[in-house]
Amino acid sequence: MVDGDPEFVEVTSRPMRSRALCVDDMTGYEITERSIELVDEMGVDEVIARIEFTGTMNEAERNSINFAEIKQHANGAAYFTINDKTVVSDYLNIRGERIVFSPYAELERYLAMTDNLTSEIYDLGSRIIQERLER
Repeated sequence: MVDGDPEFVEVTSRPMRSRALCVDDMTGYEITERSIELVDEMGVDEVIARIEFTGTMNEAERNSINFAEIKQHANGAAYFTINDKTVVSDYLNIRGERIVFSPYAELERYLAMTDNLTSEIYDLGSRIIQERLER
């Protein structure tokens, strides 16, 4: 503080370099090779470097990426990271699926298992389910 006013101190930081890599229709080997090329293109010596994977890939291709080799090429960086923002292609079709069980049938099954199946308890449980579904 100088005369009651805050004094701002500028702190220098290392530059950051970031590149995105769309991995659609690429094999794990191709992703590894292209990532190494990006590291070499960025010139990561003494900088903060990041590669961001985008797009979709299947789990087998993700498992075949050689992350150790990519990081070895970036060993001169002050800090290096790979940010994986991909969607696993196996999960793309899940969005359109609907729930196929009825909470009312589940309530009835549960009450029958616990010997508490009375119309009064079932009606109360049904009202609670209906309130939750309307939210």
